[in-house]
Amino acid sequence: MSNLKSLVLLPFFFGFQFLNAQSGLVNFDGMFAPTLFNSQIIPTNDYSDGFVTFTGNWKVLDCATFLIAGFSAPNGLKFNTLATSNVESINFSSPVHSVSFNLGISSFYPSGMAQIEAFDDQNNSLEVQNLNVLGTTLTPVSIAASNVSRIQVTIENAGILDDISYTIAAPIPTLSQWASICLLLSLSIMSVVHLRKQTAKLA
Repeated sequence: MSNLKSLVLLPFFFGFQFLNAQSGLVNFDGMFAPTLFNSQIIPTNDYSDGFVTFTGNWKVLDCATFLIAGFSAPNGLKFNTLATSNVESINFSSPVHSVSFNLGISSFYPSGMAQIEAFDDQNNSLEVQNLNVLGTTLTPVSIAASNVSRIQVTIENAGILDDISYTIAAPIPTLSQWASICLLLSLSIMSVVHLRKQTAKLA
């Protein structure tokens, strides 16, 4: 009887993986980071979760003494046009949505312009934002587009990016997986019918 009940529940557990979206957060904390660009020899991707990678040359630094609020101390992804480029790409292993992060410039500047552009896996532009970010506290950035595979951040002054959050899109079942789900569902229906018959005999 318990085996039949397990068979009834099996397709629901199997199908749940296609409905269950997963979220992630990269805040660059949890590992040592130096305070100077020329001291940073640890690759930026080592501070990530493996799902998110970076193809610019911005560095993860200890920003605890950085005179700006709104990031998760101590570390952040820091850039300075004297030491790095002003462009960074945030790459996702598979399409995501509900992407957000915090972005700001050095406290030496009152504000500065930044451009954020989201792309799909075919490198088609999905969304472009032009923002005036502050030098006192990080500005929250939210991407409305879905199926985002890459985000390019361009900014005019030195600053910091931190606390990247995202939601991984639930996978779409393949034809063979749909066939397996249908087969398991059919077996479940047959099991329910059998259980009812068995219950009726015992009544």
